[in-house]
Amino acid sequence: MMKKLLLLTMLSFCTTFASQAQEIHFGAKAGLNFASARGDDADDLETRTSFNLGGVLNIRFTEKLALQPELFYSGQGYSIKREDDGGTVTGNGQTIVLGKSSSARASGDDTVKLDYINLPILLDYTLIDGLSLQAGPQIAFNISSKAEFGGDEVDLKDQTNGTSFSGVLGAQYKLPLGVFFQARYALGLSNIPKEDAFQAKNAVFSISAGYFFN
Repeated sequence: MMKKLLLLTMLSFCTTFASQAQEIHFGAKAGLNFASARGDDADDLETRTSFNLGGVLNIRFTEKLALQPELFYSGQGYSIKREDDGGTVTGNGQTIVLGKSSSARASGDDTVKLDYINLPILLDYTLIDGLSLQAGPQIAFNISSKAEFGGDEVDLKDQTNGTSFSGVLGAQYKLPLGVFFQARYALGLSNIPKEDAFQAKNAVFSISAGYFFN
């Protein structure tokens, strides 16, 4: 209920500000994600490289201030390097990868693939012509959770929280022709797995390029 209320509040916020906008620009973007996780149980987790793809809306109120909601697919997760210790999986990531009672050969790299639809709503403040700083909240909806382990694929959907919350900070540079570039860091505020026994939150650095059509 709280998640639905927060989503409705964010959308109402955008609608209210859009009605007062001086300019509204629509765009699309694509880029790379360098995703991992942070938290008490995430010390040994490494980066998963994936991509992002989606739409951008820039709602400008003044010469300096704008609101920029976006809706995009985001490939996230992390990788785990393991050594062959004789046969069973131990250490950080066990709960989210295969479940507490599972055992398997522990060698090579394992990858946890967490795919989301992200909805950030960012304040955009222009520093100099074309360059702006952006910050704000992000809500994300998990659409797929899988682990690749020793050539096998395990579905983690039942173990993963369906909604994730993050704080986002970044910068955007827009060229006069409408092409823009972004660099961002999304710091997860909610736990990835449903079980509190494993503490890990999303952490994603992304770079993207896009184009405003109007």
